[in-house]
Amino acid sequence: MYIPIVNRFTCNSKQLSSYIKKLNKNSIKPIIDYVNENPSDFKSNYRTIKQTLNSHKKNHFAIKLSSLGLHLKDLECVKKDIFDLSETAIKNNSKVLIDAEYDSMFKDINNISNDLMNEFNTEDVHIYKTYQMYRKDTMKEFIDDIKNDKNYYIGAKLVRGAYYNLDEKTGNLFEKIDYTHRAYNDAIKYFTYYSCDKDKLICATHNPKSNKLVEEYIKSDNDNIAIAHLLGMSDNLTDKYSKKNMEVFKYLPYGDLKETIPYLSRRLYENYGILKYLY
Repeated sequence: MYIPIVNRFTCNSKQLSSYIKKLNKNSIKPIIDYVNENPSDFKSNYRTIKQTLNSHKKNHFAIKLSSLGLHLKDLECVKKDIFDLSETAIKNNSKVLIDAEYDSMFKDINNISNDLMNEFNTEDVHIYKTYQMYRKDTMKEFIDDIKNDKNYYIGAKLVRGAYYNLDEKTGNLFEKIDYTHRAYNDAIKYFTYYSCDKDKLICATHNPKSNKLVEEYIKSDNDNIAIAHLLGMSDNLTDKYSKKNMEVFKYLPYGDLKETIPYLSRRLYENYGILKYLY
């Protein structure tokens, strides 16, 4: 069944290969993201993700630890699963981006992300940790990760944050969007000045100033920085950057119709000002 708003922003498993080919044809790299967020399905989620890792080699994959049962099963079991999936990805010349999620999961996700980088990023970046720049404590964490002596390289994905409506009462998020914008752009600048030669940064953003900032740094022969847009959004910018031979990604969420609803709801909440002009 074809539903315009669904097929603009997501695809189902049968469409995944064709979407990947279309992006690759235009020199755009997909970030493949299985969007089933029902943690009670963690056994089948693990199997689906592993199957996709083996079916679509040499790609980037976003993985939510909640989809593997974080906070529903023993933490060590979650770590075992994500370590296994990461090993599968690396064997297939793929990269793994660990998604940030709700505030209640923040510490566990951060700790596991750091453990993964410590294990797999010793010679090159295979694992990316996500930094939510709407959090008041993220800039300090980002600086500490970049500047501290470590035995591994940093893979960083910058986002503003997708759970504000659920986490705003925690007291951990900026009250004003301007503070988030400033923190996001400051993180980009800090990375360009202080990162190691093998550290990698993916800037997931549709913000015009952030996009312009990334474009300027990439023009300065900084090949450690890439930009990522969501499927169905900022297509003009994505195409522009790919034609300039910049490293540019599209998030490619896939799943059955019912599985895509939470993802689509968050995108609608985050980007209503943009989405209302699309149709």
